[in-house]
Formats: sequence, C-alpha cells, structure tokens
Amino acid sequence: MARMQMRDGAKLHYIDVGRGEPVVLLHGFAMQGALWLPFALRHAHRYRFILPDLRGFGRSHGLALATPVLLDQHANDLADLVRGLGLHDFRLGGLSMGACTALQYHRRYGFEGVRAYLHIDQAPRVLNAADWQCGLMGDEQDQRLSEW
Repeated sequence: MARMQMRDGAKLHYIDVGRGEPVVLLHGFAMQGALWLPFALRHAHRYRFILPDLRGFGRSHGLALATPVLLDQHANDLADLVRGLGLHDFRLGGLSMGACTALQYHRRYGFEGVRAYLHIDQAPRVLNAADWQCGLMGDEQDQRLSEW
C-alpha cells in the first residue's frame, strides 16, 4: 500500500504496479483505483500503472478537502502525485469523474508531459453544435429533443 503526501499534508493512497512506460488511470465516482487491476495486471509486464484512490474514495476516503471544488482538489492531487513520482512522458486515462479530473488537470496544469490521453465517458460536450457533432445523442439529437 503506497501513500504520498499532498501539498496540504494529506496522504493519498495509490497502487503502483508493473514496469515500463508509466500509465496513470483515474477511477470514476464512488469507485477506487483497484478497479483497474484486472486490466493493469494483464499488461504489467509492459507498463507501469499508477492507480490513485482519488480523495474521498477507496483508501483515500477519509481525506478532507483542502479546496471547495472537488475537481480542483483531484486535479491538485494528481499534479502532486505526478510531481512526487517524477512522471514525465506518461499516459493518462480517466473514467467518468476520473475523466473530468483529467480535464481539470489539463485546465489547471496543462498536458505537458502527458504523452497520450484516453477519455472514457460520454462526450465532453453533451449537445451537438456546428463545431461538434459527437454529442451524447449523436445523429438522433434533433429528433429526441423534439420528442421531449
């Protein structure tokens, strides 16, 4: 069981398994980093997986928030983890709230050092627009909205 001290003194739990190029995977709401283990263990011979328990969940469930906005807290914790582990040129993936955390990390800290990003969730924009045709309802958006 690994823990790393965050900027506010809280000790965030994470799993560090495998060897090779680093991959950070972020879990969704009410989940924990261990949910990635069945996938990660199959590829641990080739990649090093860092699977944090985001603050408020898993073995980090008792950590108090140091910021009023949960996604800011998670982004700060991710930045502290990346810095503390000396990660650079790493892959980042997020599921649901973990994907939102990754986007907040991008907003606050940029993606310099992130080699690739995988967003596992609905589209980052819910509705289609002239510049975005991948909304949650896809090609059926106009029909569904008119029915509602």
